[in-house]
Amino acid sequence: MKARVCEIDSGLTRASEASIRRAVGLVKGLMASPSVAETTVDEILSGYALVLTPYPQAVVEDICARYLDGRLGNRVYAPTPAEIAHECREMLAPFYAERARIALILDAEVYATPSPAEQAEVQAAYLRFVADTNQRAKGGFAAVKEGEGSAAQADRAAANAHLSDLEARRAKREGEMKKETAA
Repeated sequence: MKARVCEIDSGLTRASEASIRRAVGLVKGLMASPSVAETTVDEILSGYALVLTPYPQAVVEDICARYLDGRLGNRVYAPTPAEIAHECREMLAPFYAERARIALILDAEVYATPSPAEQAEVQAAYLRFVADTNQRAKGGFAAVKEGEGSAAQADRAAANAHLSDLEARRAKREGEMKKETAA
């Protein structure tokens, strides 16, 4: 598979500006296009080269040949850079897709099958987890207890004492308010 990736990559090397100018020059010279001055022709070919350099030389030449022999385009007018680029992308799409599929396979993580001892260890841990969870479900929140003398137990006792104090104050205030409203 790595060899195929290298083969695809070598086929996707960028075209040189000279090869693009030559291939497009044939198309522009042999197909109908507006007449332009000599300096403008150079600028036009530079524009084609700018757009088409990312594509492989063989692909650009093949697309230009297809325009020349009438398999592409309207068989009269020379194609624009965008039209040639579109056809290049269409021709290259299967190769990019194949390369992406191979990359997914090569980059995939492969996991080793656990040994019977490892499987047994995981199964035992799972069974302990299920048993603990079932025990907690039967006892509700009371089943989750801290060890005697732990910091969490001391914090809980202090919070309960504070809550009892607040409830006593609230009850006392409510009682006073009822006396005031009754009087």
